[in-house]
Amino acid sequence: MKKIIFIILAILINTANFAQKNDSIIKKSELQSEIFKLNTRLNKLEKSNSQLSQSYLVQTNKLETIASSLKLAQSNIQQIADSLHITVANVSSSNKQTQTQIQDINQTITNRTLYWIIGILAAALLTVIVFFVLRNKLSISTKDLDSQISKTNSNLINESIKLDSKLVEILQSQLSILKEERGSIITSNADHKLPLKVGEEIHRMRKRIENMPQDVKGLSALTNSLQRLEEEFNDSGYNIEDLMGKKYVRGMQVEARFVDNPNIPKDEEIITDVLKPEIKYKGEVIQVAKVEVGKSY
Repeated sequence: MKKIIFIILAILINTANFAQKNDSIIKKSELQSEIFKLNTRLNKLEKSNSQLSQSYLVQTNKLETIASSLKLAQSNIQQIADSLHITVANVSSSNKQTQTQIQDINQTITNRTLYWIIGILAAALLTVIVFFVLRNKLSISTKDLDSQISKTNSNLINESIKLDSKLVEILQSQLSILKEERGSIITSNADHKLPLKVGEEIHRMRKRIENMPQDVKGLSALTNSLQRLEEEFNDSGYNIEDLMGKKYVRGMQVEARFVDNPNIPKDEEIITDVLKPEIKYKGEVIQVAKVEVGKSY
């Protein structure tokens, strides 16, 4: 500031000296006017300088405040960085612990899964072994049972043949006695109970013999005895009408039961089974047959 005043005074002195030398050119009033202008400018400069000084102080204070804020911010940033470093370290440590726990859990699950698989395979193997053992035993038992059933069935057939043979002998004997009692003359009003029973037994035995194996012991003897009984039956005036396999005709003197049989040709009706035989005495029907008639519907 002093420097500026000194410069202004020097200018004024020089101006005054110049004015003294050139009184003819510059007038005193003009000099005063110039001095007034210079004073005015000087005042303005002083005022401007004062404002600049105040502004400088304000800016300086602001800069100090900003510097202080920067230091505080740097400190905070450093603290945050340190905190983040600790947090990252903790997270990393926790992550490692978590990974270790997960690996332990996976290992445990793997081991348990392996144990379960081994247990299931062992149970399956044991089940298969038990199955085949039981199947083998069941097969042996089934074979034994089949053998016993076959043996029992054979024994039953043999006993049945023996009983039928005995029955044939009894029926033949009773039929002979009946024939002798009646003599040579037998009327149509005679009692036919015994002959009808004989006829039904002959029919039953025929069907049984047809369904028996031909190599059964005693079957041939039974067949011969049955043939002799049937001859005795026929000699007494009775005979059994064979209806098996014949065509059924409407109006036939039979009791018919119709069943569906796809093996029968269309529009045909065939007697497929005789449930009760038709018996005649001297050509006259004394027992109506019960038959099963097959037809294709």
